[in-house]
Amino acid sequence: MSSIMQNTQDLAVKEFLSPDEVERLYGFKKSTQAKWRMQKLIPYKRIGKFIRYDHKELKEWIRQKTA
Repeated sequence: MSSIMQNTQDLAVKEFLSPDEVERLYGFKKSTQAKWRMQKLIPYKRIGKFIRYDHKELKEWIRQKTA
């Protein structure tokens, strides 16, 4: 159990998050993230062939959506 909490704490300080990490940290399913990306609703970056979320931008986006 403590390793799960440690992993979550580690994710909380990362600069960029993968879709898997966003799902674990925020609970947004990867399929939902993909829909939001296609609709240009969620901020993301493509780094090579990988999708990454700038953690600061994502937190701000979530804050705006929940305010």
